[in-house]
Amino acid sequence: MHLFRDLEPARDRAAAFRSGNGTTAILVHGDPVAERVIIEPHGPVVTIDRPGAAATGHGGNYCRLVDFTTAEVSAWWGGLPRHRAFVSRADGVVVQQINGGPAEVGVAGCTPYGQAGLILIGGLTVVAGDAAVTGERVTVRSDALVLTGPGDLVALARHSYTDLLLRHVARHAPAYLGTTQDRDGYQRTINPAGHAASGPRAGR
Repeated sequence: MHLFRDLEPARDRAAAFRSGNGTTAILVHGDPVAERVIIEPHGPVVTIDRPGAAATGHGGNYCRLVDFTTAEVSAWWGGLPRHRAFVSRADGVVVQQINGGPAEVGVAGCTPYGQAGLILIGGLTVVAGDAAVTGERVTVRSDALVLTGPGDLVALARHSYTDLLLRHVARHAPAYLGTTQDRDGYQRTINPAGHAASGPRAGR
């Protein structure tokens, strides 16, 4: 397992943890109170607000992680992973899991609609789980799966976060761990964002 850990949320875009599948990327700040997940290159910004987290001090023991072997970004406090996210290589969508509410989920300029348990925000985001529409936001009472991207999000929402992660890792892990050597003696390794990075061969 290859990890990078930070004990504080990102203060700006430059410090946000990045992950992707080669065509779509996410920048995750890891803020327990006001999370902002920026989807690139042309996606929306998904907001996850937990006003109560400020009053409780997040429950202590905060850290945020990026796991390069899975390309998953997560934020932990109170001993649990409260927010997890990755961009699926298998399904081509951004997958997020909110653990433990209450939390308010929104997408700028989009009005949520639907019934409790399966809510659409605009045309590219679905919230599935213990959630309901509250005005211009979606209130997550405990746990919820959040999917953003093209395709049949409603069908994907029938899967659990773990199932979607395993589908993704089956494609991501070989790409991340696979290394080839070109004719000039350079090693080329696929990083978690799906871009090739080169380096000199050991011993040269």
